Amino acid sequence: MKKNQMLIKEKRSMKRIKFYLLLNVALFFFAGHVQSQTDFTLARIGYKIHGVYVYVLAEPVAEYIFVETIKVGIKDTRRETFLKAIQKAKKKHKNFNGMIFRYNDLNQADLIRLEGVHVTRGGIKVHDKVMYSRSGNVYYGAVVELLDDKEAKIKHIGIYGDIVVNPVEYRILTVIDDVAYNKAINAILDNVNNHQFKLSDQVIWVLGTGSEKVSYTGTIIGFSRDGHKANVEYIEDNITKVKKVNILDLHRLSDSNKL
Repeated sequence: MKKNQMLIKEKRSMKRIKFYLLLNVALFFFAGHVQSQTDFTLARIGYKIHGVYVYVLAEPVAEYIFVETIKVGIKDTRRETFLKAIQKAKKKHKNFNGMIFRYNDLNQADLIRLEGVHVTRGGIKVHDKVMYSRSGNVYYGAVVELLDDKEAKIKHIGIYGDIVVNPVEYRILTVIDDVAYNKAINAILDNVNNHQFKLSDQVIWVLGTGSEKVSYTGTIIGFSRDGHKANVEYIEDNITKVKKVNILDLHRLSDSNKL
């Protein structure tokens, strides 16, 4: 009887040991997982105010890019005071998401951009590929700067093939993926290449619509300073004339069958 009781106790002890071993292993992996998650606020030393991480006499644990050191001249550590410093900093730099105050007097701050934390406004972040419509035209571009709470600066290829940077309202921007963006850009570049002309090219253009459509043919003899218009020499009613025509309205005579 005593032997059976001892065997039962030993089995229970072994079960307890296995349970605690498994529990310790589980806690070990859980702790490792928690430690592997980057805490951008560095425990209780950092603050997050309007999307900006603020560090006072501390360094973020994450990698970051230094932007610039600026003077802010704040006198206390109230949230409202830091908020004013952030607003002041954003008037000079838009693309930062962290501020490090390294000295007790809080007179200056290092602006930083934390790796892995996107600067966003209006649901848009820098480097996003976007599309938008304006004046009946559709544009495709990339976000290069977040200007304020209403607009972002967008870089895109203009209809003439030149690089254009314009402020655009967040409300009309739509984020698209790289595949859609590259497809649209390739189509734009193909159209631009089809409208690259040189002196003496024989061209055709059409004016009017429907039954009033009239086509003209001529020879390019010059270009406007910006290259957006061509001076075309043509004959009308046996009279030699010269007309400035938008290059996007011109087609090479060899391509006239595509009209």
